[in-house]
Amino acid sequence: MKTLKYQILPFDKKYDKKEFSCGIEALDRYITQQAGQDKRRSVTATYVISEENRNAVLGYYTLSATSILLTDLPEKIIKKLPRYPTIPATLLGRLAVDSKYQGNKLGELLLVDALKRSLDISKSIASFSLVVNAKTDSAIEFYKRYGFIQFPSYKNRLFLPMATIAQAFSEKKTEISKATFDVTPTEYKKIKGLKREDLRDHITDLELIFSMLGEAATTEITRDEE
Repeated sequence: MKTLKYQILPFDKKYDKKEFSCGIEALDRYITQQAGQDKRRSVTATYVISEENRNAVLGYYTLSATSILLTDLPEKIIKKLPRYPTIPATLLGRLAVDSKYQGNKLGELLLVDALKRSLDISKSIASFSLVVNAKTDSAIEFYKRYGFIQFPSYKNRLFLPMATIAQAFSEKKTEISKATFDVTPTEYKKIKGLKREDLRDHITDLELIFSMLGEAATTEITRDEE
């Protein structure tokens, strides 16, 4: 089976976005018409996945700063936080994969990259959690499958505490900063950039990361002592 090599990098004008179509008009319109403007205005950062040495956009996600009303969080989490009116967070505003590539785990690749990138940023600029606005019921289930928690009053808005993400990556000893992956059309063969002793040759490595994320996020938030 042919091995495809993908990379996730910041969006810029070299990328061919004209043919991108994920099946949701608002997400298609954003990458084809709005992403470049938002980058120039420093409103949103967009990251795209493409085949190595090719410029066609196969999928993308966006990150920006946001805040959470303290009272919007579940009561058991509010008890663990200082009584500020709002809590800083990072917004994963959009995540989409071209329809031709859906089912090949590119969405999971994008999500892992967004988690790691958000975690890295939070070490310099405080962020309590990663927040997502899910566009569809299937998107809600996608994020819940990987440990995201729904806000009690907002069905389509979910969050994953940054402490949970940090715990997961620490325990798995993963390093996915530049995010270049060797991937077959149906499963990962290898994730580059990891320490050799921590590599696994199958997608179960990623599944274990998210299994752990889900377990940790639904039990208790652990504070980062550093």
